Amino acid sequence: MTRIFTDGGEMGDTSFWDDATNVTCGTAAPAPFVSAYRYQLAAVVGSTFKSFTALSECYFRERVRVAALNTSQRFARFRTGVTAVAWLSLDATFHWQVSATTIGVLETSAVVMAIDTWYLVEIYFKEANAPDGRFVVYVDGNKVIDYTGDTQPAAATTFDNVNFEAGAGAGQQLYLDDLALNDTAGAVDKSYCGDGIVVKVEPDGNGTHNNWHGSDGNDVDNYLLCNEIPKDDDTTYVYHDNTAATQQQFAMSHLSFTGYTILRLYAEARARKTAATAMTLKLGQLAAGGADVVSAGRALYIGAYTRVVGDDSFVNPVDGNPWEEADIDAIEFVAQVT
Repeated sequence: MTRIFTDGGEMGDTSFWDDATNVTCGTAAPAPFVSAYRYQLAAVVGSTFKSFTALSECYFRERVRVAALNTSQRFARFRTGVTAVAWLSLDATFHWQVSATTIGVLETSAVVMAIDTWYLVEIYFKEANAPDGRFVVYVDGNKVIDYTGDTQPAAATTFDNVNFEAGAGAGQQLYLDDLALNDTAGAVDKSYCGDGIVVKVEPDGNGTHNNWHGSDGNDVDNYLLCNEIPKDDDTTYVYHDNTAATQQQFAMSHLSFTGYTILRLYAEARARKTAATAMTLKLGQLAAGGADVVSAGRALYIGAYTRVVGDDSFVNPVDGNPWEEADIDAIEFVAQVT
């Protein structure tokens, strides 16, 4: 599998980012495109990035919106460390434009960006010397840039993070949602990420196993202690007592998927450990009539709650068919300590 990350801010916090300087996660003004949350990068100083294992080419997706237009905005800037490689921005008359360090402007679109409008942006970027470099940009399904040539600055051969920046003037906030990144390896997720929308279902009932403990002093209705969005850290929580393979499961809330196709699901949580004990957390799901399907153990850290994500699942393991609304209505979230 080659999906590097998927995120839409639906946990209501900024834990997804490796750095979130003046970045917040909100629900309104402006409202997200469809889902409950979106990210906001504050004007002048808003900057953030997400790291990954170094790549030489990728497919990237975002939903992006601005409150005002500025040539200093970076809608996706591929970097190696803090060194910029190539990026999508705007020219002086606010046309979409792609550029590369030491090379300059690669290509400028005839299409102009507008303020206060959600755009679906899909990018294919390949870092290479001419004639093999590529930078392709689709906006709302329409190809607006298709550059072939040199995209490899002399100082870089790969990139290991994608960075975003708001405008350099007052009122130039940048909004992001529905992020995804694919590499080009493997059998699936090796091309454009498509018009995806990230939505969440959350705990709203007891599951099959209720073996963890509640911060309220009992093990009853634990779902009430960890269904707040965003997280409230150690105000309410569930925990385990260092017993290997201890499970906690939750019934999940219901969403209408009318008009949508469910392409993947994954389990996500915020978790931490309180001592330097060798332990990991497995996340997954229990489909009705099936067995638990959980990820490999994910690292836990002492101190702050961090983002823990399970594996992507494309089909219901019970019948082998793509996930349907009825499957999601009956699914349980599974957390297991190892």
